[in-house]
Amino acid sequence: MIKKIKKLFWLVIIGVIGLSSWMVYYAKTPLNIRPDAQDITIQANSSLTSIAKQLVNQGVLKREWPFILLAKILRKEPYLQAGDYTLNKNINPYQLLLSLNNGKSTQGSITFIEGRTFKQMRQRMANNQAIKHTIHLLSDAEVMQIVGKGEPHAEGLFFPDTFYFDRNTLDTVILKRSYENMQTKLMKAWETRDANLPYKSPYQALIMASIIEKETGQASERAMIAGVFINRLRIGMRLQTDPTIIYGMGD
Repeated sequence: MIKKIKKLFWLVIIGVIGLSSWMVYYAKTPLNIRPDAQDITIQANSSLTSIAKQLVNQGVLKREWPFILLAKILRKEPYLQAGDYTLNKNINPYQLLLSLNNGKSTQGSITFIEGRTFKQMRQRMANNQAIKHTIHLLSDAEVMQIVGKGEPHAEGLFFPDTFYFDRNTLDTVILKRSYENMQTKLMKAWETRDANLPYKSPYQALIMASIIEKETGQASERAMIAGVFINRLRIGMRLQTDPTIIYGMGD
């Protein structure tokens, strides 16, 4: 009886060692993924089993159970994150688990260029295939109701910058980020303004700054030009500046 127990014990030990060795080999072996299977989308709230099944169906994995077992051994199961991923052809199962665990999904990006009109911003977004488009049938005023505080005009209210986002992010979400960035910076500038300036609102100050920026590309000239425009505003005179005319002409 004791001999049988010892034999069973050693068989278990050998089996564990063998399985462990095979799992290490499996974890480090490149998957050699086909080019058409390198882009994957993991849906929110997907279980480890459903993810493994999806990866098999898409040709990323050959079998489900080794991947599931590896995830359980490494305790990655509860932390796999949804998103769009572009996999390296030679990624191994261990690296794949780390990517899904870290949420290093494929991101889209868009750059809003300083001085562009809102119409040009919308067109730029419409041409970006990583964005989920929802505003193409909405007017500017309707868009502002969603992303802002219902301002009648959208011009100048979006901060020019490069924004990174998960693929299929709503266009309104990206616009809201840009809008809120601009509001934060604008309010900081407004709070430190000279009290003698003839601007009644942060938006008026923003428009003037945009006009001055368009009037000259030389930083050394901006203070002088600003002084000229401020004096004209104080006496009720038109600004008589090219940028306002060009902007009004649009396309």
